[in-house]
Amino acid sequence: MIVEKLQDAVVEINGLWDWVIGMIAGWGLTFTLVVVAIVWAHLRLNQLTRKIKNLENQIVAEDRDLSIRLRKLEK
Repeated sequence: MIVEKLQDAVVEINGLWDWVIGMIAGWGLTFTLVVVAIVWAHLRLNQLTRKIKNLENQIVAEDRDLSIRLRKLEK
């Protein structure tokens, strides 16, 4: 009788440890996925920002060239 109760307690404790380990693993996976998503979003945002700056620089250069051409035509 005592042996059975001890065995039941050991089984319950093992089940509790499995649950705790599962929770820790789940939190670790969730944390890892969140960090990966943030890093990916940051890299993508930087890439898009660079593209926008390049397009803006192209527009400014084209406007400057057009202005120079118009000045030459006016003379």
